[in-house]
Amino acid sequence: MATKPNEGTDYGADIATLRADIARLSDSIAQLLQKEADQAATRIKTGVGRAADTVSSVADDMARTGRQMAADAQQGVRTATSELEASIERNPITAVLIAAGVGLVFGLMSRKG
Repeated sequence: MATKPNEGTDYGADIATLRADIARLSDSIAQLLQKEADQAATRIKTGVGRAADTVSSVADDMARTGRQMAADAQQGVRTATSELEASIERNPITAVLIAAGVGLVFGLMSRKG
């Protein structure tokens, strides 16, 4: 058989206590969520900072490599130019004949085009 609640029981006080407990629980959950959100934001900022540092480092390395390649290319052109000049000074007649032959070839090509 179902029992009837006691007539003298104060349900109002129980409900007030229950409401207070729910309010404290809600506050605790809100604080926990805020703490977790703050920690997540910190982790994200740290990760983004690390990623930015990595990208910056890679960009610096690429720029350094590019500058080195350009310097190597310039040095190669200077070396080739020096060798060509030295070859022309050693064999001026050969150089003039080669230049005339190249000019003749370009002249013949321009006539057909």
